[in-house]
Amino acid sequence: MVQYIESGKKKQEKSNKLIYALIIGAVVLIGALAYGSDNSGKQSLADADLPSGEVHWHATLSINLCGQEQPLPVTPIKSHLLHTHEDRLIHVEGVIPDPESIMLGRYMNYALGLELTNTSVMGYRNEIESCNDGKDNTLAVLVDGTPIQDHMNHVIRDGQKIRILYE
Repeated sequence: MVQYIESGKKKQEKSNKLIYALIIGAVVLIGALAYGSDNSGKQSLADADLPSGEVHWHATLSINLCGQEQPLPVTPIKSHLLHTHEDRLIHVEGVIPDPESIMLGRYMNYALGLELTNTSVMGYRNEIESCNDGKDNTLAVLVDGTPIQDHMNHVIRDGQKIRILYE
């Protein structure tokens, strides 16, 4: 009888350990899923899912300041990975080492030499430079017609149509 009670306790202890392990595993899994999700409209760098081989991508960029389309400059190639030619398309050519290499902010500021921040583009700043008869102005960036939140960190993709609006 003593042996039966001891073996019952051991079974109960093993069962409790298993339950604790399952609870801890579930909490860790839920936490990882919650941490990895991003509901703010930003593209997660972990979700960039970039190809491992060479790419030759093109994306379109247009900039409209106060209702006026701005011509994109043709600049000397500073980076073989991220650049533009006379066609004024965004070119991504080669192996992409990391998502940061092909972000919109990097392209604008480095490859084109045009200022882009979270609140300004080419010298036009939210609520300072007025093109709306003294009303507040806004800076918006759309990708394929959809507004994005974190435009500086937007990872450029093949075939995208990127539009920067200051109005």
